[in-house]
Amino acid sequence: MNLGAAVGSSIGRKILNSITGLFFVGFVIGHLTGNFLLFVGPDAFNNYAHFLTTAFHGVGVLIAEAVMIVFLLTHAWTGFSVWRSKWAARTKAYEMKGNAGGKSPKSVASQSMLYTGVLLLLFIAFHVAQFKFGVIDGRDPTQHSLMVDGVEVRNLYGLVVDSFSVWYWTFGYIVIMAMLGTHLWHGVWSAFQSLGLANDSY
Repeated sequence: MNLGAAVGSSIGRKILNSITGLFFVGFVIGHLTGNFLLFVGPDAFNNYAHFLTTAFHGVGVLIAEAVMIVFLLTHAWTGFSVWRSKWAARTKAYEMKGNAGGKSPKSVASQSMLYTGVLLLLFIAFHVAQFKFGVIDGRDPTQHSLMVDGVEVRNLYGLVVDSFSVWYWTFGYIVIMAMLGTHLWHGVWSAFQSLGLANDSY
């Protein structure tokens, strides 16, 4: 089966959605691991952020971002497409909602995938604007960067600390992380199911 035929079929879109979804599960784990350096201190975190943005003379981050954008758009499109197909197939609404049992568990997570997915997509755009581009940065411009071993490094640690010292930023991020957890709760199970890995052998 070629790629065009795979994308044109429901199972092909589910597989693409699963692969791209699991890719982002790996990314979230890596992102979280890197963020633990916040607890080590400003030098460790700022140096880590500087390394990521300058690896391979800055080409590394551009390649990584291009891949992530392609994967993100693919994941969003296939997810919406699968949801729309399921919605169109229901010519009549369920008379009673409940857990179908077995391999078809219904839950808040499974029934809110579209909504949490849209909210997460909006959050990603906001998160990138806030921390990558510094669009929301109330600090004095002299605090935006600092010198480390004669090299100017962005003071991302300071931006993170200042941002999360404001209660509504912290509250907002806690809410969105709960939504991420809800999305992953069903999404990871569904990905393994679509890839044929959700069985007793695995």
